[in-house]
Amino acid sequence: MQHLLIDRASEEWILKAHSFEHLKFVQESIECGKTVLDQGDTHVSRDSYDVALLAAGGVLAAIDAVMNGILQNAFCAVRPPGHHAEKSVPMGFCLFNNVAIGARYAQIAHGAKRVAIIDWDVHHGNGTQNIFTMTHQCSTSARTSIRSIPEQEAVTSAAVRWLRIHTQHSNDSRKRGNRILECVS
Repeated sequence: MQHLLIDRASEEWILKAHSFEHLKFVQESIECGKTVLDQGDTHVSRDSYDVALLAAGGVLAAIDAVMNGILQNAFCAVRPPGHHAEKSVPMGFCLFNNVAIGARYAQIAHGAKRVAIIDWDVHHGNGTQNIFTMTHQCSTSARTSIRSIPEQEAVTSAAVRWLRIHTQHSNDSRKRGNRILECVS
């Protein structure tokens, strides 16, 4: 296992998946001392904004490492989670949608032609679907279950999001392949 040095994701990358109003709402709400950002699930503290930027930055660092050939694959265990954060709404413990930000980053910074996000969880990743609705730049798929039994809850509490990134180098069509980034959020 190799650990990567990470930095905060810039607001520029957060804005590739979220609206400016969303970013400012999260930032200013935390600065003003709010402790809940939605109807009761998304609790925050004074450091939550910086920690959320670090979580997204960890995903971006992993994508860089995979796409630049330093690693063959990466697994990101990041908190706060992300798949419920919609384009303009924090929700379900999620401030920013790390996987959606990562998908946009892979497309823009690394020229990924196709990105598939597979969300395997006990419930639907509505935020990821919301962000990519009406675009053909990224496909999303959810594997959910309506059953919630203790054994299953233990397994799915560490929900897995996969980004499968397809790259094709323009100079040589033989140099194409899939890169996999696994994010637990």
